[in-house]
Amino acid sequence: MKNLIFLLLLIVIVPINLLSQRQQDSLALVKLFNSTGGSNWFNKTNWLGSQPISTWYGIKITNDRVSGIQLDGNNLSGSLPAEIGTLNNLNLLDLDQNKITGIIPPEIGSLTNLMTLRLDHNLFSGSIPAKIGNLTTLVNLYLDQNQLTGPIPVEIGTLINLDRLQLYTNQLTGPIPQQIGNLTNLSAIYLKENQITGPLPAEIGNLAKLNYLDLSNNKITGSIPPELGNLTNLKSLNIESNLLSGSLPAELGNLNKLTSLELSNNMISGPIPAEFGNMASLESLTMYFNKLTGLIPSSTGNLTNLFTLDLRWNQLSGSIPPEIGLLIKLNSLFLANNNLSGSLPAQLGSLINITVLFLDNNQFTGAVPDEIRICPWDPLYD
Repeated sequence: MKNLIFLLLLIVIVPINLLSQRQQDSLALVKLFNSTGGSNWFNKTNWLGSQPISTWYGIKITNDRVSGIQLDGNNLSGSLPAEIGTLNNLNLLDLDQNKITGIIPPEIGSLTNLMTLRLDHNLFSGSIPAKIGNLTTLVNLYLDQNQLTGPIPVEIGTLINLDRLQLYTNQLTGPIPQQIGNLTNLSAIYLKENQITGPLPAEIGNLAKLNYLDLSNNKITGSIPPELGNLTNLKSLNIESNLLSGSLPAELGNLNKLTSLELSNNMISGPIPAEFGNMASLESLTMYFNKLTGLIPSSTGNLTNLFTLDLRWNQLSGSIPPEIGLLIKLNSLFLANNNLSGSLPAQLGSLINITVLFLDNNQFTGAVPDEIRICPWDPLYD
């Protein structure tokens, strides 16, 4: 008899709970519509009408619960309501390319099934809520191109399934948290165009799956940690326009899949390591506006995939190594405003694909070799 009563209770309670959850989802969507200027949305098909929620534009239903909201580029304005946090079956929230203002509500940390969060290209302000660290199933986090301030929360280090982290073009301050080294599934980090300070954490070297790292246009100080040499799957490294100093770690030469290395507009000093010649996949190497000294290493001639080599505005000395002539794919060569000397190597005439060559403001001597004179470009040098 007791078992029968329990079974009857179970039959009654489960539908009531499910009905309550459906109602909860409906109320949250109504709040979202009203809070973000729904009457002005570009597409609001069936919203707040008599049709089932599953027919509302941008809404996906799974097992009678709202599992996806995709309203990108739909002219949403106003603020994101706290009630968004009650949609606890969501795995996709995509509101990018709208005009949403105000803060990111901390209640967003209740969306513990979320896999993709896209709030980029909006007008969000305030700080990134620490409760975002609750979203441990998150794979993609896009908060870029907003007006977010304050530090990157250390709680971000709990997002162990994260593949892509995009926080660029905001007004974030403070250091990159060391806890970012816990995110070993990351393939891309974009933090450019903020006001991030402090050193580059050596823990970034733990991110063995990383393909893209862009920290440019910040206020990062200190030296480049040699641990970056552990990122052997890296294809692009951009840390230009910061306040980095110290010497170039030879370990960067381990990055043999790297196609783009951008270190310009810093205060990096010392020589260019010969190990840089090991980066055989490199297509673009830019290190202008630094304080580099010493010779251009002859191993530069190993970089036969180079399209752009920009070393201008440093303090490099000695002669141009003849091995530069091996870079037959080179299109642009900038060596201006250094302390280079000696005669121009005839091997420069082998650069048959070059269209831009700047050698001015150095201390070259002697005549221009005939091999260079017959080239379709005209070398600029003093």
